[in-house]
Amino acid sequence: MGLAEIAMLYWPVVVIAGLCLLWARQTHITRLRKVLRWTVSFWAIALLALDLTFLLIIATCDGNALYGYGNCRLVPARFANLSIPVWLLIHGVAATSTLLLLLGGAVAEWRARRRL
Repeated sequence: MGLAEIAMLYWPVVVIAGLCLLWARQTHITRLRKVLRWTVSFWAIALLALDLTFLLIIATCDGNALYGYGNCRLVPARFANLSIPVWLLIHGVAATSTLLLLLGGAVAEWRARRRL
């Protein structure tokens, strides 16, 4: 996986994380600020660890994710063969939870600014 592929996969993650951190800096709601920072940190670490694991699988196993891995030297082949479903599941959960957080945060921010 080259730098262009990594950039293509991660520009939405970086943009959304940047917007969440910028919003956390601008909000007056302390609780929302903490939740935004913790959520961005958690998902950044989780997605980075997941993708480093997949790079390790790619480097140490024969085959590919579509047709199956074999002769894996560091991880079991069964674990390596679950790379696409796990990747899709984790990224789907991350996207859904972040979207719900942004919508809930927007409602909380709107209510707080309406009171001012």
